[in-house]
Amino acid sequence: MATISANEVGIFKCRYMGIKPCENRDYFQARLCFEFEIAGEIKDWNTLPKAQYLLHEAEDAGKFAGLEEGKVYLFKMSIGFQSANEKNGKTYAAGLKFRVLQVLGEAK
Repeated sequence: MATISANEVGIFKCRYMGIKPCENRDYFQARLCFEFEIAGEIKDWNTLPKAQYLLHEAEDAGKFAGLEEGKVYLFKMSIGFQSANEKNGKTYAAGLKFRVLQVLGEAK
């Protein structure tokens, strides 16, 4: 069985769509639309308009202060593998987890 290490840090160009509070006030969800490359062509947030909801701890909210909804920013993010788990009676599938580390500024 082969293992794949998915723990990386990268810069992503995303449209900021705001934050959504969670029932648990220790967390919130950052709403971002990613720019993708499919079959060698760049597909932006207008082509694939669905926002992704990225779970963050409440203490990270300051990173998003001053950002304007609908504007495009460069985000430095960590990407890691999240194992399948069960918490508070809910089952969560395995997948990649993105976390904003820093907002580098508005994309030009």
